[in-house]
Amino acid sequence: MYDAVIIGGGASGLAAAVKALKNGKKILVLEAEKRVGKKILLAGNGRCNLSNKHLSVDCYNTPSVAEFLKHSGEVYDFFEEIGLKTRTLDGRIYPYSESGKSVLNLLREAVGESNILTEQTVKEISAEEEGFSVNGIKTNNVILCTGSSATTGRDCADLYKKFGHTVQGPSPVLVPLTTSTEFIKGLSGIRAKVRLSVKTGEKNLFSECGEILFKDNGVSGILAMDASRFLDGNCFLEIDFLPDIAKEEVLRYVKRGKTEGLVQRMILLSVEKQSAFYGLPVEKVLKKFIIKNISPCNASQAQVMRGGLRLEEFDEKLQSKLKKGLYACGEVLNVDARCGGYNMHWAFLSGIIAGKSV
Repeated sequence: MYDAVIIGGGASGLAAAVKALKNGKKILVLEAEKRVGKKILLAGNGRCNLSNKHLSVDCYNTPSVAEFLKHSGEVYDFFEEIGLKTRTLDGRIYPYSESGKSVLNLLREAVGESNILTEQTVKEISAEEEGFSVNGIKTNNVILCTGSSATTGRDCADLYKKFGHTVQGPSPVLVPLTTSTEFIKGLSGIRAKVRLSVKTGEKNLFSECGEILFKDNGVSGILAMDASRFLDGNCFLEIDFLPDIAKEEVLRYVKRGKTEGLVQRMILLSVEKQSAFYGLPVEKVLKKFIIKNISPCNASQAQVMRGGLRLEEFDEKLQSKLKKGLYACGEVLNVDARCGGYNMHWAFLSGIIAGKSV
C-alpha cells in the first residue's frame, strides 16, 4: 500500500513527489508519456521560466489563489533543496543554466527512477474500503497532477467527477490570436512594440504595452498571449503603434511627411489602407489601429487551458472537501495566470503543498 499515488509527472507532480518523499512517505508517480517532464522542457522556449519576483493575485484568474500565494517562499526553498541555482532577469526567475533540462534532471534525481512508472494512462480511480485503487495499485491518497490538453498535454480532470467534483471549461488561454486579415496582409513576421488593447465597445478589457508578432492569420507574441485571457465574444483589438508619442507630436510628423521614422514601412502601408477605408486621418489610425474577428487558436498552440477542477472544492492543503484522500494541484485545477513564470510558480507551489500534506 502506497501513501500516495501521484498521477502526472510534470512540474506539480514531481514537486509533490519530492516533498512527500522528504517526509518519509512511500509514493509512486504514474506518467502517461514515455518520460516525465515533457512540458518542463518546453516552458519558456526551453529556458524554463520558473517564477516571477512580482507575484500578485492580480496575475491570476481567481482571487481564491491568494491564500496559497502566501506560501510562495516555499517554492524558492524547494529550488534550493533540490540543488537548483536560479537567476532573475527582468523579474523573471530562471534556472541559472537557463535550461529546462537542468530543472528536469534535478527533479528526477530527487524523486528517483524507482518511484516513477511511465506509459501509465489512468482511466479510473476506484474508492476502496481503505484508500483507493489506481490502475490496480493500492494507495491511501491520490494526487492528481495531470495538467491540461494545452500543447501536448492531456485533460484528466474528469477522473474526479465521480467523487462529486465540478469541472469547468476548458478553453485555451495564453494562446496566439486569429483575426481578420483585411488590414494585416503583408505584415507576417513583423514585430512591433505597441500598446495592445482588447475592447468591447468603448470598454477596455485589457490594455498593456509590449511586443507583438504579426502572423498570416493573426497576432502572436507574449503581449497577444496575455491579451487572450480577456477575450469575450464581441471584442476587437486596438493597437497604438506609437504608445510613447503623444497624438499632437504624431500629427506633426504626419504633416511633415516624415512617418517613415515612426513605424516600419509595411505597417505604415497597412495604416494608410485602414485610414482610406474608414476615412480617418493617418495620425489617428497610427494610435488606434483596429483588428476585428478575434478568437483564440486551438489548444495545441496554447500554453495553458482555462478550466478544470474548481479550486474552491479543495481545502488549504489542496485535499478534496468532498472525498478525503484526494488531492489536486497544478493546471488540473481552475487556475491560470499571465505569461512570465506565474503558471509554473503555481505548479510548483501547489505540488509542494499537496506533497507535504499526504
